[in-house]
Amino acid sequence: AEVLHRAAPGPAHAVVRLLLGTLTNKCLLFRNQLGLEDCLRLMQEHNPRHGRDWVQLQQVDMLVGAAIHLSNWLDVSLRKTLREYTFPLAREDPWIHGRVADLLAMFQRPNFASTREEITALQEMLNH
Repeated sequence: AEVLHRAAPGPAHAVVRLLLGTLTNKCLLFRNQLGLEDCLRLMQEHNPRHGRDWVQLQQVDMLVGAAIHLSNWLDVSLRKTLREYTFPLAREDPWIHGRVADLLAMFQRPNFASTREEITALQEMLNH
């Protein structure tokens, strides 16, 4: 976190953000809930205030890809954490919206999610 705060916006800052994205992905793959939450919080703090850049798009792509890869091993708390991070971004960017739709497609798999979780996620996406 300290390195991110000291790095001035530019190439060094982008590299540190990419490393953070890799660490975030690792936390997701190892199903480390606390690490994932901390990394996503840092990512939010250091993403562009307005619009999206390629680093953020790459981060979302890695997260969704890892979540789809985990599939049935992606537990409810991890899904909720991912939704809380990606849904606000999806409201602002059509490409991210498409990737979040890919993530939500997992809910159609047999025995993947409860109907309540599925409905809650879809209502959250549609109502905001």
